[in-house]
Amino acid sequence: MKRTFVIIIVAIALIFIIRCFWSASQIFSSYSNNSKLDSVVTSQKVPDEYLKLFKDRDKLILDVSKDSKRRNAISEFYYNQKFLIQVYKLDTINKLSVSKIIDESFKDAPMSLDVEFSEDLNNTEFEIGYKEGLKEKVSHVYLTLYGDSTQVIKKNDTVAYYYSKFEDFSIKYAIGAPEDIYAHTKDEFKGYRTPLELLFLKRNNNLYFILLGAENDHTLLDKDMLYNLIIGNNL
Repeated sequence: MKRTFVIIIVAIALIFIIRCFWSASQIFSSYSNNSKLDSVVTSQKVPDEYLKLFKDRDKLILDVSKDSKRRNAISEFYYNQKFLIQVYKLDTINKLSVSKIIDESFKDAPMSLDVEFSEDLNNTEFEIGYKEGLKEKVSHVYLTLYGDSTQVIKKNDTVAYYYSKFEDFSIKYAIGAPEDIYAHTKDEFKGYRTPLELLFLKRNNNLYFILLGAENDHTLLDKDMLYNLIIGNNL
């Protein structure tokens, strides 16, 4: 009887150990697959639709274009050797005007602690991260922008255009949702306020997010610089 009892206990223990190993392997496999999907490939090839956004594209110098299986390309340029420009296409699911899609608030935007953001390397005093994981279909955009002299420059059916000597900003697609895009001053420049322009542009039923940021807080940025590069006329 004792022997039978011991055999039963050993069998239960073995089943438990096997299930633990199987669960661990499933978690590792899932993590590995997600890592592969989130992995970024850098290149010197920019989507044609991004280049066509700019009226005067000859003045842009490509730094890098980042591609992954879960996101549209994120392309970075330098302009006049003093400004970083980043372009990213949002996947929208409606045909509403920009003014109805985007809500902005001008307040501090602390980063969610439970969200993994892709690493961003550039020569400016700020860094920009994109949330890892599945990208979302966008029906609404919530922009939080914090800094000095923050303002809406222009907002209508096709454009939402902002300026700030910023400290941080975030973009998410639902109230209470984690940020999809988060930018802030690098730790070594904490307290600095870098001139920045953000532009949401609707063109051919696509919504593009375009950022222009000065390399440091001492660089002057004309408040219509990005708009002129895209639209080509003074405001």
